[in-house]
Amino acid sequence: MPTTIPTVTSGTRPSSPSAGDAYFETDTNKYIISDGSNWRTFNSDSIALASIANTKSVALDGTDDHVLIPNNTAYEFGTSDFSIVCWFYATNAISGYIGLYDFRPGGNGTYYPSIFLSNTSGTRYYYWNGVTVVANYNTTLSNGAWLCSTVTRTSGAIKLYLNGNEVATGTDSNNYSAPTSGIRVGQRGNNTLSLTGSVDEFAIFDKALNAAEVSNVYNGGDPVNLDPLEPLSWYRMGDGDTGTTVTDHGSLSNDASLTNDASFSTSPTAP
Repeated sequence: MPTTIPTVTSGTRPSSPSAGDAYFETDTNKYIISDGSNWRTFNSDSIALASIANTKSVALDGTDDHVLIPNNTAYEFGTSDFSIVCWFYATNAISGYIGLYDFRPGGNGTYYPSIFLSNTSGTRYYYWNGVTVVANYNTTLSNGAWLCSTVTRTSGAIKLYLNGNEVATGTDSNNYSAPTSGIRVGQRGNNTLSLTGSVDEFAIFDKALNAAEVSNVYNGGDPVNLDPLEPLSWYRMGDGDTGTTVTDHGSLSNDASLTNDASFSTSPTAP
């Protein structure tokens, strides 16, 4: 006799499941199965990523704080595929322009990946290649809530995602060099346009994640273990970190550092 799988939402999934407990989440359209300690999620292509304990993020004061990732030739994407993921939390309503992350050594005029946020009509959440807007989602971003930014490039096609949903596309076949002044997370490449808020779970891939993988990374707002997706660099932004070192949990092991007054924090509650 067929058995009906019970339904929940990402907000009502049981907090203390037993191994083997299974549900269908109606808001994410995923099956979730407990391994006894974490939920594993499944969608139509059978990709499963386990949720992880995530208690910390990096707090930024909006002045000059940022996370600095050192130069590495592995970030020289050339014209190849790549993906970048960054969770962020804006404490205040977005005002002016803010650099979420920037691979550039300085200002405009050089081709490097970056994501910017703004409250300017026409460009509010967009991928900037250092010279022009490639993909733009003209929407007012929420403050006081965690959002997940993902960008992918596949054979010159850019896809911009927000919270696991594709929101904009563009064409970008530019040849990206390796960063020469590091990668700044939380501000523009020339140490301006800083975020007031927090960043978490920043990851770089030397391949393009597909739509199902992007959805799984967002996981209804619950960060997951990225190891199965083989990130080049993955910064947990506090979980498992000490001092001012931000550990790279990816294959590159290119540890980053807290800069200026950036600090590990448990507030706001991590996604």
